[in-house]
Amino acid sequence: MLSLPLGTAQAFARRIFLNKCYTSVRPYVSGPVEGGRASVPDGPTVNVPSKEVVTALPPLSQPVPDLGPVQYARPGDQSNVTQVTRLSNGLRVASENRFGQFCTVGVVIDSGPRYELAYPSGISHFLEKLAFQSTASFGEKDVIFKELEKHGGICDCQSSRDTFVYAASADSRGVEAVTRILADVVLRPRLANEEVEFARQTVKFELETLGMRPEQEPILMDMIHAAGFRDNTLGLPKLCPLKTADQIDRNMLLTYLRHHHTPDRMVLAGVGVPHDELVRLAERFFVEGSATWESEKIHAKNPTGVDTSIAQYTGGSKLEECAIPVYAAVGLPELAHVVIGLKGCSHQDKDFIAACVLNIMMGGGGSFSAGGPGKGMYTRLYTNVLNRYHWMYSATAYNHAYGDSGLFCIHATAPPTHVVSSSHHAGTVRDAGPTRRPGTSPRQNPTPVDAADESGSAPRRLRGHWTPSVGHRRAKTTRAFYPGDRENHRRGHPERGEAVPGLTAGTGRTRRNQGHSRRQGHPDGAGRRRGATARQPAALAVPMSSAARLRKINQPVSKR
Repeated sequence: MLSLPLGTAQAFARRIFLNKCYTSVRPYVSGPVEGGRASVPDGPTVNVPSKEVVTALPPLSQPVPDLGPVQYARPGDQSNVTQVTRLSNGLRVASENRFGQFCTVGVVIDSGPRYELAYPSGISHFLEKLAFQSTASFGEKDVIFKELEKHGGICDCQSSRDTFVYAASADSRGVEAVTRILADVVLRPRLANEEVEFARQTVKFELETLGMRPEQEPILMDMIHAAGFRDNTLGLPKLCPLKTADQIDRNMLLTYLRHHHTPDRMVLAGVGVPHDELVRLAERFFVEGSATWESEKIHAKNPTGVDTSIAQYTGGSKLEECAIPVYAAVGLPELAHVVIGLKGCSHQDKDFIAACVLNIMMGGGGSFSAGGPGKGMYTRLYTNVLNRYHWMYSATAYNHAYGDSGLFCIHATAPPTHVVSSSHHAGTVRDAGPTRRPGTSPRQNPTPVDAADESGSAPRRLRGHWTPSVGHRRAKTTRAFYPGDRENHRRGHPERGEAVPGLTAGTGRTRRNQGHSRRQGHPDGAGRRRGATARQPAALAVPMSSAARLRKINQPVSKR
């Protein structure tokens, strides 16, 4: 018996196996072939479909016997009308009774960072972390989640700069339990000291990890708002600054809630709920009983009112030199971020629809998704920026609309060596021509898309996702003008779905040029010298990694 070392035996066995595989390859069979199957070892290699019956069911190419005519679903004649009722305590109840097994109920409040002028910044950040904790009727948050799970429900709490939202979705048969939970969470939270302390630790941990994330959008949005609305309303930080995290306590939170989370500043909205039933539940849970800040004596010397000041757009720049983030994954590039913002319009402005369409036409995104369909690859920021400059990692347009003002931004990301060029191309994309036709390269000098076609496709995309967007914005009737206005007008909420088809290419162009032709405080351009072009100052936020690059960044801005 021959004895071989282990390595030699393995190599010998592998060689025998390969020789056996190569010698057993079946030759290609030419001519007519019958019944090629993988289960026949010596059969041909050509796969011929079998005609044998393998199932008792009829083939899909023949109609099913004894099957009645197909009834296709058709849209109903009834329209989903939004009904609104104001209760005795000032709470407004709005609902749309849409057909479906699940319903969504939420409480929208006039609250957020813009009202924290007289408070340490970060109140709203703390309240987000304290949402759906223990209340007067629910001893701990696990009891709330268990009650929601009985009806297959979920809950969430989010805030913008001027809006606070508590919402829950569940089976329609559990609308009473959902409304009761929302009323307790909004009006009767316990805010125990241990919960506040846990929220403080959560906020600090979140602030610590923000600089370690590859995406810097939360920090950049705070910076661009601080540059555009310096030291007032919308310019106040949404993220809690680290220096004020230790100043916020239970008494301060209750004082803020007592003034800003009152029923007259709330809207209880429901989708998939009968209006009369929602009104009955609102009177039971939101009118009867008292709030936590009404039944307890609060020892605080904070303001006794609500800040009603109007947002003042100032313009300016905010630059930050930061160290290279230590990412969780190695190999990610070092990037510099540039955000350029212009004064936008509020969600009650007549040009709000035009601003939304302009945002979709500008589009943009990350370079990694440039090849996929449906990701904005034919928008202007793709065709005029990302497709032309290989060093641009992303270029995205944002449209922030609030109750009395707004901010239109372009966010560009590139390596620090190209930060000056990235800010230049992001800031001058407004002068770019129409987008290119699909399938052509900008270097080939193709025929541009007609502006009428471009302005026609953008409203269609806007209508496609308009319905879910409207549900997150509360309708208001007060419109605040620019600082130079001397009067205020009141008007109702426009039918935005009907306003979209009326937009043309000139509408977006007019909306875009208004921010560059008005003087600060003179929306109609009054007071300009003849022959002079007065522009509003743009807001610029640039986190960098080198002080030398910070000095260079102002050069292209001053030339525009």
